Amino acid sequence: MANMSYCRFHNTLQDLRDCVYAMDEAYNFEDMELSKEEKAAMHMMYAKCEDFINNYNRLDEMSTENEDEEEVDEEEF
Repeated sequence: MANMSYCRFHNTLQDLRDCVYAMDEAYNFEDMELSKEEKAAMHMMYAKCEDFINNYNRLDEMSTENEDEEEVDEEEF
């Protein structure tokens, strides 16, 4: 079931923490004893995390630019 928009990031963070904990406890991938499907999902999740970071940085830059523009606009008045 998809997460509702008001708790999407909160719920996903909890699940991501669980995944990271499992990885922290393992010495290598074999220690994790993942099924073929879980291993494939881990690789896809890695790529999706890269997308998340890139999009986060893009949004953060846009927010910073907007804040800078708002400060300039306020100074003009």
